[in-house]
Amino acid sequence: MVKRKRPNYHASFMVERSPISKQSSRNKNKEIEQIRGKALSEKQARTGTQVHQNGQTGGHGSASEDLSDSQVHHNSQTSGNRNAAQDLSGISITSKRKRGPTKLQSIHKQIEPIQVDFNPDGEAIAQGGKALGQYIGYLSRDSSVMPLNFDDWRQVPVDVKQEIRNLLEAKFIINWVVGGRWVNEKLAHRWRNRKSALKTKYYESRNDEETINGLKNEVGENQWDWLVKFWESEKGQERSATSKVNRSKLKTNHTAGTKSFARIRDELQSNDPEGKEPNMITMFTVTHTKKNGQPVDSNSREAINQVNELVNQQPNASKDQIFNQVVGEHTKSTLTYGHGIRRVDVFGTQSFRNESLKMLEEERSRRQAAENELKNMQEEMNGVKSTLAEVLKYVRAQNEANAIETFDS
Repeated sequence: MVKRKRPNYHASFMVERSPISKQSSRNKNKEIEQIRGKALSEKQARTGTQVHQNGQTGGHGSASEDLSDSQVHHNSQTSGNRNAAQDLSGISITSKRKRGPTKLQSIHKQIEPIQVDFNPDGEAIAQGGKALGQYIGYLSRDSSVMPLNFDDWRQVPVDVKQEIRNLLEAKFIINWVVGGRWVNEKLAHRWRNRKSALKTKYYESRNDEETINGLKNEVGENQWDWLVKFWESEKGQERSATSKVNRSKLKTNHTAGTKSFARIRDELQSNDPEGKEPNMITMFTVTHTKKNGQPVDSNSREAINQVNELVNQQPNASKDQIFNQVVGEHTKSTLTYGHGIRRVDVFGTQSFRNESLKMLEEERSRRQAAENELKNMQEEMNGVKSTLAEVLKYVRAQNEANAIETFDS
């Protein structure tokens, strides 16, 4: 017998929520149809007999008979549905449950901090980078940690940002010199996305008192009122209009999903036999192609075709230059390098990339030295354990020999 949960009164279409498997749900649906069909057939049979008897007795005209048949059919459907509804009163009906936001139980249960690796551009990569990005998204949904009542992320007080840094350092090992800028960019990006999501989901339905009361409990009444006031202000409306214009300029969509371009770039480089970093053409093709091998949209298909055509015509030219020639050079950001990476970081004369490479190499050397030292210590401990086991074995044999000698004497 399936144990039923408490009813959910917030959903009018739900009688009761209970864990029903797909097969069980299909069986229930079949039973419902059978009950409805049986009830309808029985009612039609009873009412049909009654009409026949009335016809023999009264002899009404054809128009009356048509009306009677119509009435009988309508009444039989209504009665059949009512009987079926009565028979279905004990059957629970459930709606499909949607997946909520991740709670990151694996990170919360982690005892030791997670090591985060960064690439030369200061972007978090590998599994540590994935976990860090997820945890930043988790923090952004807590308005007590990342308050929303500020125009710009740069206006958030320093003590609030320091508390966020303390939370991150409790869960992760971060090289702030190399990855500090990326972490701050990620925090700002997630913070803005959170405000945008709240506006999209709740702002238009703010007349729904029950919904807004629940939202105020989630983000705080003062913060929600501040957000509404800002969105309705001239500055907020101008910013919204600017964002819509910028969004309309985006001509292509990527297929990377939640995986960052930095992680994809790192995986491609790791899988390359020579360990070479993928060029911009390769990155664009990988991130704008679906699983079936087709480009994600017509603009992506056109760009890929033009790039490949120029590569065939100019085999000795730089593929990055060809890509920029076709797609266009962005003045600030750099396509295929991920969020927050500027052209000057990749192609400029600044030494950030070289300094990052130097620091990352030193960090890898220190980590490798620590791992080697730990390995040597473990080998020494294993040797001591083996020696101690031999000594104990020898002592035990001597004791047994002495005991036998004493017994014989």
